[in-house]
Amino acid sequence: MENASIINLVTLSFSNYGKPKLQINSKDWVLNGRNNSYYNYIMDRNTGSPTGASVNRTYAELIVGKGLYAKNAHKNVEDNANLKNQLRQQDYENIAYDFQIFGEFTFFVTKKNNNGLKSITHVPNHLVVPEKENADGVIEAYWYCKDWSNTRKNTPIRYPAFGSGSKGKIQVYKTGIYSPEQTYFFNPDYQAALQYMEAEEEISNMNLTSVKNGLSAGYIINVPNAINWTADQKKEFKKKVEERLTGSSNTSQFIISYNGVDVEIKVTPFPVNENIHKQWESLNNTCAQKILTGFRCTSPSIAGIVSSSGFSNTADEMDTAEFQLIKRVIQPKRKLLLNSFEDVLNQFEIMLELDFLPLTEEVDPLQASVEIPLSLKSEGNTRQEVDDATTDSLIALGEELENDWICIAEDDSKEITLTEDALNQAVKLMEFALPKDSNIKDDSKQDTSLFKVRYRYSGNKKGERNFCNKMLKANLVYKAEDLDKNIMTAPKMGPNGSDTYNVFLYKGGVNCNHFWKREIYLKKNNERISVNSAIKMINLLEPSERRKAKWEQNPKEVAQAADEKNNFWRLKKKK
Repeated sequence: MENASIINLVTLSFSNYGKPKLQINSKDWVLNGRNNSYYNYIMDRNTGSPTGASVNRTYAELIVGKGLYAKNAHKNVEDNANLKNQLRQQDYENIAYDFQIFGEFTFFVTKKNNNGLKSITHVPNHLVVPEKENADGVIEAYWYCKDWSNTRKNTPIRYPAFGSGSKGKIQVYKTGIYSPEQTYFFNPDYQAALQYMEAEEEISNMNLTSVKNGLSAGYIINVPNAINWTADQKKEFKKKVEERLTGSSNTSQFIISYNGVDVEIKVTPFPVNENIHKQWESLNNTCAQKILTGFRCTSPSIAGIVSSSGFSNTADEMDTAEFQLIKRVIQPKRKLLLNSFEDVLNQFEIMLELDFLPLTEEVDPLQASVEIPLSLKSEGNTRQEVDDATTDSLIALGEELENDWICIAEDDSKEITLTEDALNQAVKLMEFALPKDSNIKDDSKQDTSLFKVRYRYSGNKKGERNFCNKMLKANLVYKAEDLDKNIMTAPKMGPNGSDTYNVFLYKGGVNCNHFWKREIYLKKNNERISVNSAIKMINLLEPSERRKAKWEQNPKEVAQAADEKNNFWRLKKKK
């Protein structure tokens, strides 16, 4: 084979990929590899690997869910109102995406002139690097540069680290998932899968090139007038061919034949190997599996890969897998992200307890005590919908009364007369009512020393709106004060197209077939009246006596479902 050489043009290697060495500049900034190149390597893998890119985007969306809210907003109304300007949705979404990609995230903390908090803003994580530790092992500052490969043209800017004691108006907060071998930078949690993400990208390039080349398995290159070339000349020619053709974009195997002057330049394709593409398919499947393992992905369906796992359909598989994924992988990331935001807020004496509304999970109303800033959708007056954030905040105010309270009366009709008036008159006759200005904790103004008055969302079991279905599924009871608020605003959703909306009166909106059912609870084992006696007293009251009740009554709309008889509570615009 003196006058022929074989070049293998497929160069996929699974040798251990080592992180590049840290580069410490004379100004003491520390780069993640030469020119901060390791960040670019991670971004390239996310761009080139279909499986990795899908998982990263899905995880980031699961982290932020339907948005950020404060669980104790009702106790810190002003702070909560300011939060949406201090930490905008686009910023925390970008921060979460950086966190998922790099295993670390960075944001600027900007102070007001009076040292109050002005904003928490996203800054691309790969553009900010730490300064060399001081003698105490503390990073005092960070450096920002638009392009670390050209610091002469893009001069790095130094910012103090948040909490370093500096009075700088803009400070940097940077953190991530702890890794014992790291001092300055953090690793993505899928670090071990990066090689397979690169291999998946290369296999994709190879498949595309192979198709363009007619699925050929390789070629023979006949080089004329080269039979007398020296070994160095042949080596140089081979090197040029390798430089030109080596890589996944030029896959296949070439044989170079050095011939005499009478041989014309000719490239002869090898016969097609029918099994070669099956081998690449097998390797591609292996890469996808290893990538999912590196991400701790509970099911391929999370990344959009259909699998036969015994589930009746892909939706069932995704629901089950997503539940475990959120519990084991997503929630710890949420916790670190939220703790970082709260850490900054607490430094400015903003004591908000933050959380993300789940993207697909059901909110547990018993674990949340929150009044989220309310807003309603503004499309079409006749089919408007209360948004999910508002619905979830309302559900969070609901309760299940303890076992020492028993329901003794409820109004199943859609007109409130019997239960409300009966209760009021019964309480008046028994003289068990508390003074109107009573301040018993957690009680409603409609409660007495022995009675609690609550409202349950009722009506058709299946609603046309998401709001109605969520309320029916929660099946909780509410105080009148939690429902009767004119704070729910949305363009043109209120009466006659106004922006003010009251869910106590109008439930899900125009055409809603649900109503609030009043329920009356008596404290068990009290020493004044038995349950049976209380029920009997209420039932014995004549309608005429009930109507004589002088106590506060609810507007009639509370127990009405919208229909033509009540003109849909006049929610429609006047023509």
